Amino acid sequence: MITKEAILSELQSNPKVIAYTAPYNKMSVHSFLDNYANTKLLLLNYGEHYRTVKDNSLLHYQAEAERYYWQIAQKKLFNLQCQWRAQQIDLPIEVTYEFFYWGQNIKACPFIETTSEDEINTLIEFLEGAPYDHHDNDIFDWQDYEGFKDEEDAFSAGDAYPNWYAWYDVHVGPPHLLTLPDLRGAYQEKCFTAMRTAAEKNTVSMPGLQKPFLSTSQTEDFIKQVENYQINDYYRAYKEWSRKNEKMEPLEAELQLLLDEPGEVYIPAGRFPDAIFQATYLLRIKKIKELIFSIHHQHIEQLEMGITYHLQPDEFIATNREAFKKARKLLEGN
Repeated sequence: MITKEAILSELQSNPKVIAYTAPYNKMSVHSFLDNYANTKLLLLNYGEHYRTVKDNSLLHYQAEAERYYWQIAQKKLFNLQCQWRAQQIDLPIEVTYEFFYWGQNIKACPFIETTSEDEINTLIEFLEGAPYDHHDNDIFDWQDYEGFKDEEDAFSAGDAYPNWYAWYDVHVGPPHLLTLPDLRGAYQEKCFTAMRTAAEKNTVSMPGLQKPFLSTSQTEDFIKQVENYQINDYYRAYKEWSRKNEKMEPLEAELQLLLDEPGEVYIPAGRFPDAIFQATYLLRIKKIKELIFSIHHQHIEQLEMGITYHLQPDEFIATNREAFKKARKLLEGN
């Protein structure tokens, strides 16, 4: 059975892929290929069905459940970030950028504790009580320390602070970690400010930052350039399936999802059409609830078998660390 890891490995060694991605920023290439590996796995498994299936929302439940599952790990990493910045703990981290790096590679992060079933139950309670239009899934950088702070009060959480994080703070804790002083972050910024002020010829040099980012909007062109006829054909069918679904009015799509559900569906009390949207949201959470523990057990089994997740090479981290060392040396004069 083909796996995402096998697809990712094949992509990374494919000469066409290497040539296509060479002009782009390394971090964006990693994110793009990771996302595309999911797409290709979907196409290989279900490509034949997209020609005839009118609606197959079940295909997305597994991926949605996995995204929610890893949001638990994101919160655990964010808590460590707050404590590390306050010099309460030590981690194998030298610059704040590394928290972004590990947030993008959360499955492979080596210094966060394994998620517990109690934490999964806490996540489920959050999802079951959240309104259908909560926006946590729009978050790209779950380690955005500065972005999550209040703009006026730097010692409290702002409007951008994830709803899931706030729930975890109350029900798992520890709370109020954003109120801790950012000692390490402030010192790092002081060092880089000194370097910028000195205007050294070889200022913070980060090769790759000037390269354009490879976006998921380029998926179609990428497939045309590197994939065979079958994958191109599957992708065309997938796009047509997606286009038809996107044309449906939101309410029609939600009603269809409810009608297609073989089990009983309960509509919560509320105004129309909000009650319909909330009902379909709760149906999705019900499906996620059925899947998320199996995802957890698969993760535990993988760890016990010594199978590691794909991890982007750390050259970018090494560059940032070297830049910080130079900036610190300039500030301290040694």
